[in-house]
Amino acid sequence: MAGEDLYEQLRQIMNKGVFVKLPKHAAVYEMLKGIFSEEEAKLLTVFERPNQPLTLSAIAQLSGLPEEKAARLLDDMVYKGKLLKVGDFYALLPFVPGLFEVYFTHDRDDPERMTKAAKAYRELFYSGHPFELSAGRHPIYRVIPAVEPVKKTIEISKTLGLERQVMPYEVLEEYLSKANLFAVVPCSCRNAAKYAGEPCKRTEENFCVAVGLLAKSVIEQGVGRQVSFEELMEIMRRAEKEGLVHETINIQETAASY
Repeated sequence: MAGEDLYEQLRQIMNKGVFVKLPKHAAVYEMLKGIFSEEEAKLLTVFERPNQPLTLSAIAQLSGLPEEKAARLLDDMVYKGKLLKVGDFYALLPFVPGLFEVYFTHDRDDPERMTKAAKAYRELFYSGHPFELSAGRHPIYRVIPAVEPVKKTIEISKTLGLERQVMPYEVLEEYLSKANLFAVVPCSCRNAAKYAGEPCKRTEENFCVAVGLLAKSVIEQGVGRQVSFEELMEIMRRAEKEGLVHETINIQETAASY
């Protein structure tokens, strides 16, 4: 299998069980071709869906490749942010949130490939794909609000004590304090925009951070810089001063990235 048939198969696999799907679109094929060589794409078709954990031996057996060759391909993809590895297990990433952020945050692939992928994604972006992120009853991302992160049901006619307003920064501080490890990482959106020839002009600084297990992973891979909680909050203060909002994955527990 070669050409678009191969990348169509990979697209279908990446769409299984995920909310934000990659559409059947010429820009998607161009983007996947930019990120994955045919050899890499063919190897990844052994996965049935994103986030399915497979060992090296299982992947080698399913692909028919010698373990040594499979290991070289897999570990190179992990290094470049194309594939996830946790312990002895490899996993295919969903496109977003997932592959897009990890690939452009790592920024380790051939610049020509990254440029091709970024320009193709830009075309997909302008076609309206980002609206998928906020579609439905439960959007993928949410902005840290100026009230408690999770609203509780309030009894009608009940008097509310509003003596002190909780500001966004204070909510963010409480939210992030639940984690125990923090890292600053390059902004995937800024990197993608740079490669697409439309660099971000809103700010000159990266304000993306990772916490918990994701922070541990990016620190170990040399992608993120470990920071203390105090330093992290100072970075968040600077972000607010530049007019940026704090956005995270739409879950109640402290998410892994912002």
